[in-house]
Amino acid sequence: MSTIVWRNWPSKDDFNALVKSCGKLFIYASTAIGFIGEGRALRTPEESLQIILNIVSDDAPDDMPYKQLDDLYLRILLEAVGNSAKAESKGMVRFRKILGTIVLLRDPLSVRSLSKLIEEEEQQIWNALRHLSSILIVPHEENSETPVRFFHPSLLDFLIDANRCVDERFFVDVSRLGADLFQRCTVTIIKGLVGSMDEELIPVMRYVCMFWGYHLRNVHDENAQVMTRLDEFVRSHLLKWFRFTRVLLNLKSGDPLLQCMKVAKNWASCYNTEISDTLNSMLRSSGVLDSRLADNYESTYDAARSKCGGLVTFTCLTSELIWDLNLGDEETRRATCHPGTRKSVLAEIKEWATFESAGPGIFWLYGSAYTGKSAVAMSIAEWADEKGFLCGGFFFRDVIDFPKSSELGVVISTISHDLASFDMSMRNHVVEALEGNKHLRYSKHAELQFAALIANPLLSLKQDGGMHRRCQAPILLIIDGLDWCEGAAELLTFLFTHLSGPGSSHVRILITSRPTPQIRKTFEAVHKELHKSANLDEISAEVVRQDIATYLHDGLARVREILSLSTPLDWPDQTDFDSLVNSSRNSFFCAKYALKFLGNSKTRNPSQQLQSWLLRHLDDESFEDMYPCWVAELGAPPVGLQAIAICVSQEPLSFSLLSDFFQMDVDNLKTALRLLYPFIIFEADDYPRPNNSPLRHFYMNSRFVNGQYADLCRHCLRIMDEGLHIAFRGTDSLRGSERTGGRDPLHIIGPGLQYACRNWTTILSKASNFSYNRNLSRNLDTFIQKHLLSWLYTMALLQLASHLASELHNAWKWSDRYYRASFFNDIRKLLEEAWHFANDNEQTFAESPLQVYHAVLDLPENSELCRIYKVEAAERLKAFEEANRAGTPKDDIPSQI
Repeated sequence: MSTIVWRNWPSKDDFNALVKSCGKLFIYASTAIGFIGEGRALRTPEESLQIILNIVSDDAPDDMPYKQLDDLYLRILLEAVGNSAKAESKGMVRFRKILGTIVLLRDPLSVRSLSKLIEEEEQQIWNALRHLSSILIVPHEENSETPVRFFHPSLLDFLIDANRCVDERFFVDVSRLGADLFQRCTVTIIKGLVGSMDEELIPVMRYVCMFWGYHLRNVHDENAQVMTRLDEFVRSHLLKWFRFTRVLLNLKSGDPLLQCMKVAKNWASCYNTEISDTLNSMLRSSGVLDSRLADNYESTYDAARSKCGGLVTFTCLTSELIWDLNLGDEETRRATCHPGTRKSVLAEIKEWATFESAGPGIFWLYGSAYTGKSAVAMSIAEWADEKGFLCGGFFFRDVIDFPKSSELGVVISTISHDLASFDMSMRNHVVEALEGNKHLRYSKHAELQFAALIANPLLSLKQDGGMHRRCQAPILLIIDGLDWCEGAAELLTFLFTHLSGPGSSHVRILITSRPTPQIRKTFEAVHKELHKSANLDEISAEVVRQDIATYLHDGLARVREILSLSTPLDWPDQTDFDSLVNSSRNSFFCAKYALKFLGNSKTRNPSQQLQSWLLRHLDDESFEDMYPCWVAELGAPPVGLQAIAICVSQEPLSFSLLSDFFQMDVDNLKTALRLLYPFIIFEADDYPRPNNSPLRHFYMNSRFVNGQYADLCRHCLRIMDEGLHIAFRGTDSLRGSERTGGRDPLHIIGPGLQYACRNWTTILSKASNFSYNRNLSRNLDTFIQKHLLSWLYTMALLQLASHLASELHNAWKWSDRYYRASFFNDIRKLLEEAWHFANDNEQTFAESPLQVYHAVLDLPENSELCRIYKVEAAERLKAFEEANRAGTPKDDIPSQI
């Protein structure tokens, strides 16, 4: 009471009386102090103390040890609502529902989430909680996302026990309220299973998807409304609920959901055996799928529409993402196309998807990076989902790394999970396939997996009737970002082979990707009548400009609304608006960041921000605030890797170097890099460079680019794997012009290979994401075992022998940190030996690169480096010697053996 005691208050008698009233219950004392210090406009602490002291409680009988505490709870509740309140009045019914829900919830919810669950206005809930802070942990009203909790479980025990809570105004009928909460749970689930999900609904969906069975269990007798609702939920939504909840909660095991279904089955068995049987069948099939079929939740449509792991496509207009991005929140969603944009291509795909007559079953939507392919895919997915014929899909967002399963195997099994969650007939076919072949999950025969887990279930849907009978359109499967898949051509072949014939006329497959050579070649190899295609790069510049103008117009209106600014209604004027549209260079990606910059909540001056953007005065904190989101979105290769290569390089990188390193045509490279404006800029044939130095500092020090460093290092290792098989002219020194036909040796080593050789260990040292490093470790293992000697020789040839020891030390430090498994011990030891080897021979290598090979042969027999590279070193020296004796023409390079 030290915070509320002053002068001589309370008196010694009152204090002793308060202590006595507490008995042996600390919770009584805590609650009493909370009530006294709660503070009310019409009640002083002295008056509150007297209310406590005036509670008359007889000595608690043995069967009611909490009698004094019950009386205290009752007194506090009466003070909150007033003595005159009637039990069945509208206000008391609402108060009882709010209080009862809070204490019955399996997991606490915030006021905002409570409002959505029980359909009461947020302000009404705050009003009900205002005078209950002594028995509930009530956050400040501005903290609408903080959960409301009760201090002690004795409050729950009191409210639900009619023998203890003798005032009917506060008694919570568990069965009755449980029935209401069960129904509210199922209504909320059904609402959330379709279409894009309101960000504020996600916490509520997490709760209701997990605990609807808990509330059903509290219904102690047959309830017609509950039975009707359960019947509808089980018949029409149970499959999708199970799939969606696994994704939403990222459950590694389906056990919590199986437990929920068991509760429902046991409850229904007393009243409706048909529902009980359906649930029993669902339990059995779910157990099979859970144990025998891999799944990649992050690549499902449900994940894409609710929590796609931090990647946000370019048309999102939520205040949280535009103005105050928190990159630590990995529950942002992939966006659909902005309303009023991409109308032509959306209409074309919708017409194709709903055309029931025989026709091309596959639609390929392609285009360069960041042209909006995924936004179109999400728009079509949302539309088909709302219509009820989206049967599944795979939404690539990264390279897949799934233990014990191939990438293509994970894609197949994830889509199969979707099919099994779309229709019970397909679910049965998938389960039968898994039960018939227990090794199907880990089979290396990808086409066998595809046929059993995707093609046969889809084809059987037409034969069995199933869901197709209730759909007015064919069913739709979507594969977004196919170019991320290393087995893209193989997957396309399976789709054309198994799902493009007459028996699959009820199936439509939408595929989006960049037009990579392997994907384009596969489409060109099949008959044109089997597929349709559309190229987003071919949409006229005027149409794209108009779409971007629409997007920017709505975005600027949103800026004014969110920032609550009194900017003129005609802001910006037409001239500035046209300039803003032009500055976006027909790129939604650039337009989005223009809106982010204008709507920065720190500056709160969009007019000034607009002028800075148009004049390219982008050197303040409001521009730097956008780095995390921009870098995260550029995670997708090749653009993301191009950005990081440009930003981390100490020296400017020419277009010819970048073209050689990324193996892209220069014109295509320039087209891709224009998407990075205004973060990466270049004029005419200028070298691309960061707009300002803080961007390089961010790249070098940010944890958000760890995965991209791993990808870039892997690319360096691949470039060296492919390029270091070239041999150089052999004699003691290759730097003399007479040995290279008058050419600098740098001419022999391409600029891309030079970049990889110079920078791979620096990039490696920044790769600190364990999940990405699993793939990187495999690439590094191959490089160290096969190409290390060639790299040492090349670095010496480039006159960088003095860098070798420090570079290898970096690689060794990285391996010592991330090569935890015992089978990597040899690699760590090899790197450590190579580090000392380079350090001991630095001067020798600088004088003559060929000494790299001689020095290996001079190593002791127990040297690991010698054991691995002894034969290669001898063969290389022999090849150089033979080439010199033969008088190799000046413009020829002897091949290495």
